[in-house]
Amino acid sequence: MTGPASTDPASTDPASTDRATRIRYVTADGARRYAADLRHPVARVITAGERRAVRRAVAAAHRRSSGDGGTHVAFRDMVWLDVAAGSGKLVDAGLPPRRIAVDVSAAMLAEDRSGHPAVVGDARALPFADGAVDVVVVLRLLHRCSDEMVRAVVAEGLRVARHGVVISDVRPTPSWRARARRVLGRSPAPIGRSRSRLTRLVADSGGLVAADLPTVPLLSSGRVALITSTESRFRVTKPLLNH
Repeated sequence: MTGPASTDPASTDPASTDRATRIRYVTADGARRYAADLRHPVARVITAGERRAVRRAVAAAHRRSSGDGGTHVAFRDMVWLDVAAGSGKLVDAGLPPRRIAVDVSAAMLAEDRSGHPAVVGDARALPFADGAVDVVVVLRLLHRCSDEMVRAVVAEGLRVARHGVVISDVRPTPSWRARARRVLGRSPAPIGRSRSRLTRLVADSGGLVAADLPTVPLLSSGRVALITSTESRFRVTKPLLNH
């Protein structure tokens, strides 16, 4: 049985891990490199798998919304936050068009040519009111972050979203997959979390994992999870921005 080839997030300094994640793409050069990397053939395949999983998770959140006691909206009318939006990796992904991009890096948002509203903001302190949007999506962020960051981001997403938070994370990468990725010119993810570990972190944040979906099993240990709140949901529509 092969063991994981990734690093345990508990074995590194959380502040250093999160600081490195924050500054990774903060410059214009870093943002351009990231956007260019998405055009790599393997990256395209993985991105397509992530998009499918996110669509399924958001659709599941929409189905659940009819039982939340609030006003039911059509799928295409859902308002959602694309947190850690980057250069627009979820644009044209078959998701509702009422998207608001949020990223800590203005340089990354500048690479997004979609024309959607964009806000510079921290995933741990979103500049939106409680229950302001239907769904919060956080793709390709938390796999590089500490457990403390995961708790904070999930809790903040649950505060802002009426019907759920969709996140991506990675499982520990088996040695065979790490070797395959290197052959294809891709590095394995730096951090891997077991399902039970992620479930505990989500519970610490006041949520539960309602769906756990694979992305591209042969190429990636990535997963996409729909997280719902363990508390009662919002019964009225809140103002969008948290002034």
